[in-house]
Order: sequence, then structure tokens, then C-alpha cells
Amino acid sequence: MEQALRAKDFKQALEIAAKETEGGASWALARIALAQAKASDFKAAPQTRGQIKDPFTRISVSASLALELAKAGQKEPAVKMLQEAIPAPEIVGADEGYADDIRSSLQDLARAQAELGDENGCLKWIAKLPSPFTRTYVLLGVVEGIAAREGNGARPRLYYVPFETPD
Repeated sequence: MEQALRAKDFKQALEIAAKETEGGASWALARIALAQAKASDFKAAPQTRGQIKDPFTRISVSASLALELAKAGQKEPAVKMLQEAIPAPEIVGADEGYADDIRSSLQDLARAQAELGDENGCLKWIAKLPSPFTRTYVLLGVVEGIAAREGNGARPRLYYVPFETPD
């Protein structure tokens, strides 16, 4: 798939993604959607994003796509995309059996929304999240987004949990 993405052969990349398992397909589609957005194909990128089955992968890629849209001068569609990506609190759930990638996806969403100037909108949906720990984690995304907006493009990460940690 790397070769297809580098060559901007998104048709071939989509064919490769279709052969992946469900989880692998979600990540592959996310990479394709972001590559499409970076190539300024803002018609195909949301369509590819719509094929992603994992809701939290879709949230993360929505944040990335929205920032690409905003860079291209399309702030209104970017803000709309972020608002549509906000999950229902019951989908987020409590912390039991909870993976950090879910929190990271929500943090990405809050960071992008705040970076585009809608930190008050972030605070509304964050307040509805069921877990105080998750709310705290996601609020860091709001702070990062404000810092990125005020820092003229610098995108600081205050807290990040890698997918794999050393033993």
C-alpha cells in the first residue's frame, strides 16, 4: 500500500485495503483518506472516511481531514466535519476495559476542534462524557488545540500514550 499511496494511486490503495481484516481495513482506509486530503482530493477523502467501520478510527481521521480542509481555506466544512464526528457519550462508555486509543481519538478531535476556534463547542460534548478520567484526558486536547492556534502552527503534545509501551 505504501507504494500506491506514494504514487497517489488511491484506487490501488483502496483495493489493497479491501483485502485487510476489519481492524486493518479501518487503519488502511484512514491512511488513504488522509493521503487523499493531503493531495487536495476533498471529494474522495470524506467518502473514504465514510467506509471506516471503527468509530474511533473514523473520529481520528476526521480530525486530521478537518485540519487539511482548514489549511486549504475550507474552514466551514472542516468545522462541520468535526461536529459530525462527536460521539454519543454512550458510545464512549466508562473506563473499564477501555483502550487508550479511544481516549487518543477523542483528544485528537478536541485538539482539532479547538485549533479551528471551537473550544466552547468542545467543552459542551466533553462535559457529557461518562468518565472523569476521560474528560480530563480529552481536555488536554482542547489546551493543545488552543496552543496550536495561538502558536502559529506549532502543534504541541502535552500528553500522549503510545500504542505500545516498553515492558
